[in-house]
Amino acid sequence: MNYRIILLTVIVALLTACGNQPQSSQSEIETPVSVQELKKSSISKLINTTGTALATYSVDLNAEMSGFYNLQANPSTGKPYKLGDVVKKGQLIIRLEDKEYENGIALESRKLSLEIAEQEQSKQKALYEKGGVTLSEMRNTEVRVTNARYDLENATLNLEKMSVRAPFDGVIVSLPHYTPQSRVSQGSQMVGLMAYSRMYMDINLPESAIEYVQSNQPVYITHYTLLQDTLSGVISELSPAISTETRTFKGKILIDNK
Repeated sequence: MNYRIILLTVIVALLTACGNQPQSSQSEIETPVSVQELKKSSISKLINTTGTALATYSVDLNAEMSGFYNLQANPSTGKPYKLGDVVKKGQLIIRLEDKEYENGIALESRKLSLEIAEQEQSKQKALYEKGGVTLSEMRNTEVRVTNARYDLENATLNLEKMSVRAPFDGVIVSLPHYTPQSRVSQGSQMVGLMAYSRMYMDINLPESAIEYVQSNQPVYITHYTLLQDTLSGVISELSPAISTETRTFKGKILIDNK
């Protein structure tokens, strides 16, 4: 009899506990939540590489002829050109002088020869229209005009070899010293120019990056000693070939340095 009473008590207790469960559920405190809609967005991937930034335009100009050295004045400062001066395309930087060479070119004489040939051509053309000369005679004057024009152009080109001009807008980065009016030989280095408002960098990228690196992607360039000075650029060229030795592929970056 005692055994049955104990068993009944346990069952009732369990049923009572189960019956009280909804009451505890009703007393729970609700917690406010916020909902945000998920959207697709790009995930950036960082790739580090190293390289040397080079000027897009860079040139060392040498003397095409021998002559006496004459460094010109910078029109912006009124003083002789020096390192760091900004030059415009076509500006005369150095003039080599050699009167004997210039006289041998005979530029004025060739101008006069062209003028005489053109006058003779006009005269022969008028006579041909009146039947005074043959077609062959008139065409001969055309040949003489053409030859005279070529002679003048060649003389002008030879004379221009005495002038060292800037082939593009840039900055003087090298300027060897020569004593004024000293004679320099043909092939001597005259001046070095560089235009670095736009620069480029040849790079090597790991094979694993070939799937997601594309042309026109933005890049950021930081000098290892000037971490706060960051330039922006874009990937301009990519090679599809992977080196069998380094397992990398080549690329080129254009850098805006303005």
